[in-house]
Amino acid sequence: MTRRQWDMYRRVEWLVPADRAILGLLAADRRLTLQPGNIAQSVGYTRQHVGRRCRILYDKTLLDREDDGYYRITDFGVEVLDEQMPPEELEERVEERQRDLGRGPYGDE
Repeated sequence: MTRRQWDMYRRVEWLVPADRAILGLLAADRRLTLQPGNIAQSVGYTRQHVGRRCRILYDKTLLDREDDGYYRITDFGVEVLDEQMPPEELEERVEERQRDLGRGPYGDE
């Protein structure tokens, strides 16, 4: 993990290293939609941990969820994965997106 990546995880309270593995897998093929169990087999974390992280990443708008429990990375998720924004900007952007999409504290989706 680079110093810049470590800085992102250290400064953004809800972001953990497993998230990078999950986002990286789903970003490898943007058409890919997977359930947490399938993601877990590929990234080396338990299904339960991946399921929790996917729900958080969905809530934070880095993933989209289909009705059948499959997840897909969002453009915003790719942007976060590619580190195209400073950590300070991440929380602000997440809040804005949550309001727009009715997620997190702004909705019950």
